[in-house]
Amino acid sequence: MAAVLVYGYVLDRLARLNPSGVDVVEAQFRSMRIKSDDPRGQFDGCLATIVCDERMLGRYWFGTRVISLHRICKNAYGRYFLFIFTADAPPYLSQLSIERAKNALRSSKEAFEKEFGRHGEA
Repeated sequence: MAAVLVYGYVLDRLARLNPSGVDVVEAQFRSMRIKSDDPRGQFDGCLATIVCDERMLGRYWFGTRVISLHRICKNAYGRYFLFIFTADAPPYLSQLSIERAKNALRSSKEAFEKEFGRHGEA
């Protein structure tokens, strides 16, 4: 519960300074890292290519502004990752299989076709 209050408090204070809250989310994303012995499984938020993101700004949770972002991105080796940021939980980053990346991108026709072609065969 303390983490929820701290995240909410910090984001509420930052949202007052920066009404869009986007800088806060971007800073969290850029700071994310996954280290691995296999370089194909490594992730660096500063070097990642953003494939698709879905933002939700302006919702309120117990009187505190909630900024959330679901982002699909990939590393230099073409491996997909899911980044989730919400005010009520620590940032989340996980590698996605190609099948999960396809399913996650189906809601964005443009991003899906760019990554996998019209019928998902690329």
